[in-house]
Amino acid sequence: MAVGTDFSATRDALRVLGRVAERTQDALSRAATQRDLGRIQARLLYRQILPEDDPRGQAEKFRLLVKRWRDETSHISSSTARLLHAAYLQIIGIGPPAVPLILAEMRDRGGHWGMALSSITGEDPVSESDRGKARLVKAAWLKWGRDHGHIA
Repeated sequence: MAVGTDFSATRDALRVLGRVAERTQDALSRAATQRDLGRIQARLLYRQILPEDDPRGQAEKFRLLVKRWRDETSHISSSTARLLHAAYLQIIGIGPPAVPLILAEMRDRGGHWGMALSSITGEDPVSESDRGKARLVKAAWLKWGRDHGHIA
């Protein structure tokens, strides 16, 4: 098998890790301080109003995870640490519904979204010569997203 041609095992492993990270985060949230209880109660109420299988609920979950990921990794220089952050893994765990959201986020604010997109879609439109060049990686993924109808 050629390198970079079969992402299914990686994608499945990252989805499992995302779900484990989400469960771990939920367990940590249950042990949160009194100050955090109001936020947790609001999140639970929101889940009752917009279940996670509702696209609006997934978009809101995505937005909150992106905010957390950006807030908690903005000071980290290690790409590996950023990509293994619990919020990033939880975004991957959302699966295909996250693809247009990730592409829009990438278009509007940039970020290291290639691994998440590859993990979810099993695709990698970035040529070998463009790897590591943020502007070209972004352009390749946005073209892929337009070609596949995920973004306008």
